[in-house]
Amino acid sequence: MKLGVLFSGGKDSCLALHKVLSRGDEVKCLLNIVSKNVDSFMFHKQDLGLLKLQAERLGIELKCENSEGVEGEELEDLRRLISGVKD
Repeated sequence: MKLGVLFSGGKDSCLALHKVLSRGDEVKCLLNIVSKNVDSFMFHKQDLGLLKLQAERLGIELKCENSEGVEGEELEDLRRLISGVKD
């Protein structure tokens, strides 16, 4: 199965990625929401440079979507990201 994995670069998303790869699925891309709000309601505020290095070292394309980080609108940002890579 070809998948995209929601990836913050933290230990939880790294473990999730590891489990998906261990079962033999093909991860086509890592998905990340870049929130302008450090107090985002749904997404971590990560070091984007480090995240890009992780994706490069893993050999998996990183796809990012910007978000204002407004409560109630972040889910739509995630939908937009997924729609953009779905095909």
